[in-house]
Amino acid sequence: WMFAESEQFLLRSQALDPNSPNTLMSLAVTYHLDRQPEKERPVLKRYLALDPANPQALRLGIQTAGLLKDKEFADQVLALMRQHNPAALPLAEAFVTEAFAN
Repeated sequence: WMFAESEQFLLRSQALDPNSPNTLMSLAVTYHLDRQPEKERPVLKRYLALDPANPQALRLGIQTAGLLKDKEFADQVLALMRQHNPAALPLAEAFVTEAFAN
């Protein structure tokens, strides 16, 4: 639960290599576990631009979009899922429907 320390380390790492997939994913997961979806979203967007087929990133993207009630981001991630991970689509669509119903 050393989120602040993890964030500091990963931000330094990102400064050295802004497009490091490992750093971006680790930073997104850190923000996700620390319940900071507003910080997580831009990191996931950058990551998905590099690796749009990563199932973990797609799941995190759907969850983050739902938490933030960001329909545009949800639609972007669902489109990537249709292309790269269609088996996960029914559950993701159900989650988005539920998240935006409230």
